[in-house]
Amino acid sequence: MPSLIMIDVWEWTPMVMLMVLAGLMTIPGEMYESAKVDGASPVQRFFHITIPLASPAILSAILLRLIDVIKTFDIIYATTQGGPGYASETINILATVTSFQYFQFGDASAITVMFFLVVILIACIFMFVKKKVEVDY
Repeated sequence: MPSLIMIDVWEWTPMVMLMVLAGLMTIPGEMYESAKVDGASPVQRFFHITIPLASPAILSAILLRLIDVIKTFDIIYATTQGGPGYASETINILATVTSFQYFQFGDASAITVMFFLVVILIACIFMFVKKKVEVDY
């Protein structure tokens, strides 16, 4: 499992960093200047300006990564095929094994539909949180 985590982190860290960097670049420099004039320390500027204004981009990156981690199939199937035993088996691999090894297409279809509903639920929760956290400046 640690090797699978390392592969996934190595593959997707650049995309997450680019999304966060894009969010950081949207923060106007005047905000930092005015906070500095008002006497805010670098830590205060980070927690009161950077984090709140970059939080939509950060939450979007987290949402995309969470959905991608939940639905990961290719890396796991190519490296371990869900093994040894069931140590790295995910819902996608379970659905694939159920349908193509055991030929239980109805069960695999039910697994996939339930998985889709869980992903939609997680996305809706994150969108609700994102809407609550957004800051207008």
